[in-house]
Amino acid sequence: MADVTLDRFIKMDENDNNPKNIEKQSSELRFTGNWFIDAGILEFVNLMEEVYGWDLEELQEKIKENPELIYYGYFPFAYFYKLSQNEAKKLRIDVAIKNEKIKTEVINFIEQNKNLGKNILEEVWWNYITELFREIWIKKKLRIMHESECYKKKRKTQASLYG
Repeated sequence: MADVTLDRFIKMDENDNNPKNIEKQSSELRFTGNWFIDAGILEFVNLMEEVYGWDLEELQEKIKENPELIYYGYFPFAYFYKLSQNEAKKLRIDVAIKNEKIKTEVINFIEQNKNLGKNILEEVWWNYITELFREIWIKKKLRIMHESECYKKKRKTQASLYG
């Protein structure tokens, strides 16, 4: 089996090497017949629909317009948005309102900065994705600090009993 890249499995026709069709080739999501790759594509489509409400046709249209915004802006945010919700549920933190606000902000930012291309990832990461996890990181850190303090106290008590 040949090496598969993202550009390769979203092409309309991998045998079509006509330079005039390059834009058309890289704008379609195509299933490959490889269940592992196709499962990834399907999960990508499902994630984008769950977070942004885009169906397959709308997602393909957005990829045609500007694939870099989808792959380097919208997708990374959607992935971490979903991940942060799952982590928050585990820790019993309610982040729904805050995350919706951040999602609205990131959509506005991406739409206003279409010219950033692949560099949009860095801006989305530092300005929005990290903010999704702020409360989660703080709660986890406080839990670790609390456990550490409790452990130190217990150890000192045991040491004084035996020593």
